[in-house]
Amino acid sequence: MLNRLRWLTARLNFKVILFSIIGIGLYYLLYIWRLGSLTPGLSPVEAAAAADSTTIDQIVDNPLYAPHKIVQFGLQSVLGISPLSLRLASAIFIVIFIVYFYLLVIKWFGKLIGLTATVLLASLPWTIIIARDATPSVLLLAPIAVFGSYYWLARTSKRITLAWLLLSVVVGLSLYIPGMLWIILVASLVGRKLIWFNLKRINKFVLTLSILLFLLVGTPLAYGIWYNPDLLKQIALIPNDWPSLLDFVKNTGWSLAAFFLRAREHFQYLIGTIPILSVLISVMVLFGVYAMNVSARQKLLLMASLAAFSIVTAGLNDSLIYLTLALPALVVIAAAGLRFLFLEWQSIFPRNPIPKNFAYLLILSLALIHIIYGASYGLAAWPNTPETRSVYMIK
Repeated sequence: MLNRLRWLTARLNFKVILFSIIGIGLYYLLYIWRLGSLTPGLSPVEAAAAADSTTIDQIVDNPLYAPHKIVQFGLQSVLGISPLSLRLASAIFIVIFIVYFYLLVIKWFGKLIGLTATVLLASLPWTIIIARDATPSVLLLAPIAVFGSYYWLARTSKRITLAWLLLSVVVGLSLYIPGMLWIILVASLVGRKLIWFNLKRINKFVLTLSILLFLLVGTPLAYGIWYNPDLLKQIALIPNDWPSLLDFVKNTGWSLAAFFLRAREHFQYLIGTIPILSVLISVMVLFGVYAMNVSARQKLLLMASLAAFSIVTAGLNDSLIYLTLALPALVVIAAAGLRFLFLEWQSIFPRNPIPKNFAYLLILSLALIHIIYGASYGLAAWPNTPETRSVYMIK
C-alpha cells in the first residue's frame, strides 16, 4: 500500500494541481459567481440576443455570431430561459480564448511572463464584463483562436493532421464574427507560404476532410447571406450609413483614446469614461513597443496592425465594442514589455538570487493587484453604477 502511494505521489505534479485549483477558483470568481444575479436584470441588447437564439430557425435565418447563439440555444433548452443560462454561453467561450492565449504567450515569452499576461487579460474589467454578458461580444476575442491555431500548425511536426483540421474548423467558425473576414484574408495572404508548405505535407484524404469540414461549418453562413444579403455588410463591418470624413477621424481618435486615456462618452461596459486598459497594461504596452521594435519587429507589426484595424472599425461603425478585437494583441505587447523589464532587472543582478526572487515576488504582486482591481471594477463597482442599473433592468 505504501509503495503504491509513493508511486502515485511520484507521478503527481503538485505544481500543476495547485495552479489548476487556483485557475478554477479565479474562473469561478471572475466569470461564474452571481452570473445570473449580479445586475437587476437583462439589458435591452441582452434581451435582443436572447430572442435571436430562441430557435434553430432564427439562428439559420440570421447566423451572425452563430457559434454563440448555438451554445446559448442549447443552454436555454437544458436549463431554461434565465439570465444564468443566457450568460453562461459567454462564460464558456472565455475559457476557450483564455486557454488559447495562454498556450500562445508561453511559447513566446516563457511560463512566468505568459501566465502573468494571461492573468492580466483574464482580469481586465472589459474582459470580465463581456464574459458575463448574454450578448455574443465575447466572440470578438476570436483572433486569439485563429492565431493560436495557425501558430500550432506552423510549429508542430507530429500532429500536422490535427492542427490542419483544427485550423479549418476555427477559420470556418470565425467567419460568423464581424470583422474576422478581413483578419483571416490578411492572415492568409501573409502566411500563404506556410499554408502552401503544409498543403504539401498532408495527404489527399485529410485535405478533402478539411474542405468538407470547412464547407459544413460555413454552409449556414452562405445560406444566411443568400437569404439576407445585408448580412455580408455586417460580417465585413461595413456601416449602413457612412460617416463623414470629419466624423470618422473624430470617432477613430476617440476609439484610440478609449484604450489609454478616456472614452468620449459612457459605454455600457465602462464606468463613466474610464479607459478600457488598466494603468499597468498601458505602461507595459509602452515598454513592449520598444522591446518588440528591437527584437521582434515582425510580431510587433502584426499586433499593431490588428490594433489599428479594431480602432478603425470602431471609428467607422462608431462603436467601442469592436475594440475587443485588439485586446489580445495589446496584452501581448504588454507581455513583451514585462519580459523586457524582467530581463533588464536580471542583467543588473545576474548572479544574486535575492533580486531575482524579489522580481518574481513583484510580478506575482502585480498580477494579484490586477485581479483585485478587475474584480472590484467588474463585480462590485460596475454593477452598482446608476448607468448600469438603469440599463440592466429587463426581468
